[in-house]
Amino acid sequence: MILTQPEGYRKKKSAIVLLFRIMLRKYPAIADTMKTRHEAYNAALDELYKLKQAGNTFVLQPSKKLNVKRTERRPERLRALYQLGRQDALAKIDAIRQFVGG
Repeated sequence: MILTQPEGYRKKKSAIVLLFRIMLRKYPAIADTMKTRHEAYNAALDELYKLKQAGNTFVLQPSKKLNVKRTERRPERLRALYQLGRQDALAKIDAIRQFVGG
């Protein structure tokens, strides 16, 4: 499993829940989902780490936090993110090979 956030990351409750409620008043189920999105995300992380602990999945994630947004367009930041991912993968290449049985 490849994650985009470093180990220890936990999604926080959105600060704009009320705005979701107003903007999505015709779609209250979506607004409710957005309200609890952080809980679902963190529960998925908890399950993933249990699978990792049991040896049933391999988790590769950045070794540090980079200030790159979902819509990042600055080439230098994207290049730095790519380089970090490459370095992290190379640093764990033996563990990856062992996990996949090679």
